[in-house]
Amino acid sequence: MRLNKLMKILFVSISVIWLTVGFAHAQTNSEDAFTYKTQPLPAKIMQINYQDLNAFGDYFDHIPAKVDSVSRLYRSDNVLISLFEEKVTVNVLRKSLDQVKKNIIYTLNKRPTVTLYGSKIIVINNVRYLIVSYKDESDEFLIYKSDLNKSFVRVGGQVEFKENDRSKAELLLREFLSNGKFTE
Repeated sequence: MRLNKLMKILFVSISVIWLTVGFAHAQTNSEDAFTYKTQPLPAKIMQINYQDLNAFGDYFDHIPAKVDSVSRLYRSDNVLISLFEEKVTVNVLRKSLDQVKKNIIYTLNKRPTVTLYGSKIIVINNVRYLIVSYKDESDEFLIYKSDLNKSFVRVGGQVEFKENDRSKAELLLREFLSNGKFTE
């Protein structure tokens, strides 16, 4: 009983810290303030806004929700790519990619509609990225997250697509990340 109460207090404390850090970062973030630049974009990938997602309303089972101004969206035909930055200012939350991988896989395995395909760590432009591949209902996803840079910023997001676009989505993600770089 006492352990449950301590776990609840710990969970609430971590949630409050996480929300505070995210809110503070979102409030100070503008397009120019991003430390991860994706320019120039490959010709077949274009940046879109959240209103453009209406075109996908009947195509995907899951549409990314606008969380804050830290998120950016891109598309290439029927493949959606989301990108966000997170500045990790709390030492306890600074996790290695292996720890991030364990957390993501643990979370996905708890969802009954998810089929996990696998995960891998790749290196592009001297940056390590974790890629986790899974299916949820009829949509497929590639979650990606980078290692923390020297300023404790991590970039991540997901690629959403249908099964017939799998090879295209994997190639687009690789091209997308090849054109990205941290500016600090």
